[in-house]
Amino acid sequence: MVMDARGRLLVADRDNLRVQIFDQEGAYLGHWMHYARPSGVWVDRSDTVYVAHNADPGKVLPGWAFGIRMGSAKDGTLTGLIPDLDSEVVGTDLEGNLYAGPQSRRTLEKYVRN
Repeated sequence: MVMDARGRLLVADRDNLRVQIFDQEGAYLGHWMHYARPSGVWVDRSDTVYVAHNADPGKVLPGWAFGIRMGSAKDGTLTGLIPDLDSEVVGTDLEGNLYAGPQSRRTLEKYVRN
């Protein structure tokens, strides 16, 4: 779970294959289904949302690529993918670099924004 710049709560709902969106009172505002099978969600200072997966979505959603999906927290638009990354944990630093913890490598890896 993470809050975006508007104060909405974004929740990774892995079992239902979506990111749910709530206001601060707990009212359901909607959901995004195009982030595959989310196990973690993070929003950076520029309102970019990162959605991680700890299981291959292709097993549940045939044809879906495995990795961390990126998009706009403003409207949910999907903008990118870091492929083949089985990450459980994501976060960013003040420069916008992404940190992910791939389970298969048991490391913390830094992805530099370019």
